[in-house]
Amino acid sequence: MKMADIFGKRKRSEIMSRIRSRSGLDRKVHNWLCAKHVRHKMYPKAEGNPDFLLKDAGVYLFVDSCFWHGCPLHFRAPKSSFAGIRWEEKIRKNKERDGRRSQLPYRWIAVWEHSIKNGDLERILKENGIL
Repeated sequence: MKMADIFGKRKRSEIMSRIRSRSGLDRKVHNWLCAKHVRHKMYPKAEGNPDFLLKDAGVYLFVDSCFWHGCPLHFRAPKSSFAGIRWEEKIRKNKERDGRRSQLPYRWIAVWEHSIKNGDLERILKENGIL
């Protein structure tokens, strides 16, 4: 039996948008930044919801997981839905939101999950003049 939500769709969306949990990937980046003594803030309040603010460089960092952001190299759609989630629609919306990053009013960098796992974060930050 499905229970009725006490909030409307708009209010529930607002409530859920405020929930941020530290993923294993975010913790890995956070720990790496700490080890390199890079001053940063996790989940800064900024348009586009970046994952990190690299304080000294004034650059926002987006950490994109290969699954949730539809990596062209590694994304594989699940064969079934889970609890009614329509994966294709969710991933499409994430990709559309990611596409709007070009309009953000600040300097930012997006890094794929596989680049972090391959140890390429340091190279990417150096190439962008951050380290």
